[in-house]
Amino acid sequence: MPTYELSIEEAQASDALAIQNLLRKLSLETNFISETQAILEISQEKLSYALEQLNDKVDSICLLARVNEQVVGLISMSSGSTVDTNHISELFIVLDVSVRGQGLGKELMAIALDWAEQTPSIKKIELEVQIANEVALQLYQSFGFEIEGTRKHAVKLHNGKYSDVYLMGKLLDK
Repeated sequence: MPTYELSIEEAQASDALAIQNLLRKLSLETNFISETQAILEISQEKLSYALEQLNDKVDSICLLARVNEQVVGLISMSSGSTVDTNHISELFIVLDVSVRGQGLGKELMAIALDWAEQTPSIKKIELEVQIANEVALQLYQSFGFEIEGTRKHAVKLHNGKYSDVYLMGKLLDK
């Protein structure tokens, strides 16, 4: 049985290329990554800058999961930028196909939600998930997220068809 070393750490601007490579790979392997074109077109410099900006905010975080130094997962939470939405944090998570089904998604979610509970300004977490992504939907529901609505034909898939998206939310007990 091969051994591997798992680490979870905050993303830095210098991680932009590794993140970009993971997102590009996943956007080609699955229909469950939304905004594929934007992911494929973002420059390394823009992503580095975005990571710097994210790290400067006390109510935002981006964590990377690495196996043997290679980025295999990412979870980010970023709060709204206006006074009337800065209590809401938007959650985004992706995992490489090679590590799915091994509990890494649960571990990343637990760490991120614990961080959100400790961040006074965050009162609610929101996310979007394609209806067909049943595994992710079950993960989110296991952490207390509820379906709040549906966006019809929200995502255009690789095959030209459209997918509906659930809007999910979780109120924090603060």
